[in-house]
Amino acid sequence: MRAGAAAVAWALWTTVAGGQVVGEVRVESVGRHPVDPASVLTAVETRTGQPFDASRVMRDTRALERTGRFSSVRIRACPRSGSDAVDIVIEVDPRPLVESIEVRGADEVGNRKVREWLDVGVGSPVDDAILAAGARRVREEYDKRFYPEARVAWRFEPGRDPGAVRLFVTVKEGRRARVAQIRIIGATAVPESELRSRMKQTRFRWYNPVHWITGAGRLDDDLQRADEHALARALRDLGYLDAVVRGPAIVPLDDDRVELKYAVSEGPRYRWGTVSIEGVTRFPTADVARLVRLVPGAPASQAALDDTRDAIQDHYGNRGYADARVRVSVRADAQRGVGDVRLEVHEGEISTLRDILIRGNVVTKESVIRRELVVAPGEPYHRGRVKISESRVRNLGYFSHVSAVTEPSPEPGRHDLVIEVTEDRMGTAEAGVAFSSIDRIVGRLEIGHGNVDLGAWPPFGGGQKLRVGTMYGTRRQDYYLTFIEPYLLDRKLRLTVDLYHRESSYFSSLYDVGRLGGQATLELPIGRYYSAGLGYGLERIEISNVEDSASEVIRAEEGSRLKSSVELSLARDTRDRTRLPTRGNYARASAEIAGGPLGGDTQWYRLELRSTQYVPVWRGQILILRGQVGMMDAWGDEERVPLFDRFFLGGLYTVRAFRYRHVGPVDDGGEPIGGRSMGFASAEYTVPVYKMVRLAAFVDGGMVWGDPWTFDLEWNSGYGVGVRLDLPMLPLRIDYAWQIDAERHNRDDNGRFNISFGYPF
Repeated sequence: MRAGAAAVAWALWTTVAGGQVVGEVRVESVGRHPVDPASVLTAVETRTGQPFDASRVMRDTRALERTGRFSSVRIRACPRSGSDAVDIVIEVDPRPLVESIEVRGADEVGNRKVREWLDVGVGSPVDDAILAAGARRVREEYDKRFYPEARVAWRFEPGRDPGAVRLFVTVKEGRRARVAQIRIIGATAVPESELRSRMKQTRFRWYNPVHWITGAGRLDDDLQRADEHALARALRDLGYLDAVVRGPAIVPLDDDRVELKYAVSEGPRYRWGTVSIEGVTRFPTADVARLVRLVPGAPASQAALDDTRDAIQDHYGNRGYADARVRVSVRADAQRGVGDVRLEVHEGEISTLRDILIRGNVVTKESVIRRELVVAPGEPYHRGRVKISESRVRNLGYFSHVSAVTEPSPEPGRHDLVIEVTEDRMGTAEAGVAFSSIDRIVGRLEIGHGNVDLGAWPPFGGGQKLRVGTMYGTRRQDYYLTFIEPYLLDRKLRLTVDLYHRESSYFSSLYDVGRLGGQATLELPIGRYYSAGLGYGLERIEISNVEDSASEVIRAEEGSRLKSSVELSLARDTRDRTRLPTRGNYARASAEIAGGPLGGDTQWYRLELRSTQYVPVWRGQILILRGQVGMMDAWGDEERVPLFDRFFLGGLYTVRAFRYRHVGPVDDGGEPIGGRSMGFASAEYTVPVYKMVRLAAFVDGGMVWGDPWTFDLEWNSGYGVGVRLDLPMLPLRIDYAWQIDAERHNRDDNGRFNISFGYPF
């Protein structure tokens, strides 16, 4: 489809078509198959006698394309001579309809499965493009079942009716193959294990349940090419600049097992010799030389070479030189083991941005992308700000690909910046079952979209986020709605609205808890890393079904109360990403007050500080340090803090060697009643063992004290080990912890499992 070209053509036409009306609207087939004009006209808005409207015609073009019934759509405007009328000609190439489907050759998986994967049924419109996409899905499914050589072919034959075809699909499954061994031959100076750690291709182990879930050991041509490059790059980063990697050769072993064999030629290990810089005229050569990260006599490294080139290009690019390039050449002397480096700088000219063009967005409005940019037309080109802009657009999460590139413009000394995007799927509908050691089995249903626009129709493309869902189980029944407007009133002011109704019985066997309420929060960025938040919450809390055996402390909480509160917060976030971060820090300080002029039945204040530091250690291993401290108390005429507003620790997400909420004060029956001061600290070390699998070891400690401003070192603490499985839609977290120090009512010499299967709640 040429919708982009059509849009340009219609934009030009509007400059000469003002005031004209639509004459005849007719449909023509430009393909081999007939078309019913009535079926085309019912899908378009353009009608005879209407004022000519180019935007309406473009909507008609897109509407016909979305039907999927046509291989191509083109709409032409034909002005009548001597008249204000414009005839509209809709040219379509109709796809034939499938009359019958026959699949052959799928002996192992079954012909019926292949038909499902093709996603083409009797009566469906079809052509080679649709079958190519279906064949790609079939090959992907065969790959998951360890058939790397599966191939799909198809042919059409005329059907009985005009515009119908019979479809014949032939599958060649090939030999089933799992990667059982990976060998790297010829590497003498670098351990094979170190080289293998750089590879993405994995080996299948039948005794490893994770491999059955993840499909480890699948042969993948793309992975093999990437690994070939990664092995060569690893050697060159260590100074073996002449390293050559060939392969892999695929060697059958037995049954469905194969071995991948890579051949490595390391060559000599080089050290840097002389480094010369040429072509520097705009700046002092010494300033540019300081950016060179190549030390004569040090081991030669491709990474250092790339870093040097990027640093010099950044130096020029941040000063307006959009076309600045650095050509790197290495003259290697194998006998001496020395590599002399020559850096040729092509400076170009200072450039300003003439225009910023957005390409590739179909649903997302341009304004949503443009408001993330930190560059503007008329400004000098700045490479650093262009990179930041690219990163901010990518972090929106709407696009599978984002690229910011410059293009020369017709005007000397000026460039256009092009933001190229490829939209990703943004709507989600999720259903499943989750399990945790806190609330047992819970069914979950959620519908959401990350790019809505509630002020437009269709309501998409405005950058707002909407999520509606329910979680229903034997110990909890939750209903929730979340709405996020990241740019309130066209300012970088984030509004989050949460509405919820929760019924829970997992807190205690002595009572049930119901919560109905909502919260609205405004968040304002301050600089690059900081943000300030102001939130208001209104919630009705009800304690019901209190057992007769409950203590007076618990029984005093029975009934319902209204809580009205305001929270002020300041956060600092330097993490490299919000999901599974590998480095950086997230810290948040908050002050919350309830009651008084805000109304309600609850009157207290709370101060809290929490921080999490992510420290990359070595080869994907991460040290995670967490700390939290809090204090709260009643104020005014109120003397107590209600039970469900107090601090609690223990369980899956805090001190894991103890039962959920059981760290701290308890009543006479051993039931936790929380406290007004709290401290918590944790250190966790995680090690990757497979793409989405990590092992963990941790130490936790914490305490809850009954009185405000009460802190000491008599903490409850524990240590343990765990597994993190981050499969899409199926995260699993298992921890087993043992106690170190515990209070008398908390002492347990046995270990404790904490399990979360699904999403943490």
